[in-house]
Amino acid sequence: MEEAPRSESPSDPAVLDLEAVQSRYRIGRTKALELVAMVEFPTNVVPGMHRYPLRALEAWELGIALHGTVAEPTAPAPVIVTAPAPGRPGRRPSSSARDAR
Repeated sequence: MEEAPRSESPSDPAVLDLEAVQSRYRIGRTKALELVAMVEFPTNVVPGMHRYPLRALEAWELGIALHGTVAEPTAPAPVIVTAPAPGRPGRRPSSSARDAR
């Protein structure tokens, strides 16, 4: 399922501050501070500033919503192996191997 691209607008910033987190969840400052202090909560920390990436926050919300349901991913993510770099081709089969087929 392909998701429709979202338009970035001034009302939809890429990162949120604490006040935006408060308004997103309709909670007070104390509860917001408790929420962002959780280890699982997505945070970008720059000295003196705490910012919360919106896309990471949406993914975190989805994970919380799916927790304990049939849709919760239980298997580890698949390992993706890329093709090897192009190099010298291997040896050609000998004539006796071709005749044996």
